[in-house]
Amino acid sequence: MKNIINLISLFLLIGNYGVAQQKELVLINKIKHDSVFIKEHSRVKLFTIEGKKVAGKFIIIDENLILIKTDTINLKDIKKIKKASSVSTIVLPIAFIVGLTFTSLGVYGFFLATNEFTADAEILRSLLIPGLPMLIGPFFNNEHQYTKWEFKVISKQNKKL
Repeated sequence: MKNIINLISLFLLIGNYGVAQQKELVLINKIKHDSVFIKEHSRVKLFTIEGKKVAGKFIIIDENLILIKTDTINLKDIKKIKKASSVSTIVLPIAFIVGLTFTSLGVYGFFLATNEFTADAEILRSLLIPGLPMLIGPFFNNEHQYTKWEFKVISKQNKKL
């Protein structure tokens, strides 16, 4: 008898999970009408109109409010928002430092070219090629500003904008 009750409870839980609506934050480009979907519980970094910076996983409360950590934020108060993964939080600063090192060594290689160290100078100058993209790359981010993007909440079942 106890096994039957456990089995029925299991089926009810699985059925309820399959019917539950999953919500997403949709960013719609006002000019190109492109859409970017950010799933609930994803990591984001945003700046509010008041100048507050908030980062973390977000929870959708209703059509106008999201919750990040302990901060409740109205969608109308968001100045800019971007997806932020844990990997990019670690990799981008490292790429910047490695790029700065390679670029510095590459520039130093141009100064060595005036001396007798031509082979060493060639090796150092070749570091400039991978160094510049690694140095500049972290500055090109995927921010969505409120002047160009509209923020909405939709349920995943009806992805109609």
